[in-house]
Amino acid sequence: MSPSAAHVGGKGQETITADTFEAVIAAIYLDRGFPPAKEFVERQVLRAMQSGAVAIQDENHKSRLLEYAQSRGLGIPRYTIAREEGPDHDRTFTIDVLIGNVRQGTGTGKNKKEAEQAAACQAMEQLTSHGDSRD
Repeated sequence: MSPSAAHVGGKGQETITADTFEAVIAAIYLDRGFPPAKEFVERQVLRAMQSGAVAIQDENHKSRLLEYAQSRGLGIPRYTIAREEGPDHDRTFTIDVLIGNVRQGTGTGKNKKEAEQAAACQAMEQLTSHGDSRD
């Protein structure tokens, strides 16, 4: 990555790095086959986990919320756009997550996915901190 791109940082950098890693894996696979590609992935992922460069904990709040709600018979969470603000090139989204007809969380983000994750995180905090007796 160029020094100027690395300096900017942010979520775009994560996407570029992930896409590059995927391309390297594909190149190894196409050139040498599956076993060397698998060995490369295992070696690199293990090294990243040991150094702390990769988070081991799952941060997918939407999946956690879905599992939580379904396991308690609460239904499937629904995500609705509450608000969109800003110019087209720099939108901010606010998303509500409802379980049944009750809003359980609200999240904000620069894209819908980020806002949904934030809403699901808030919903999990709300549901688990207010004493669901089936916990």
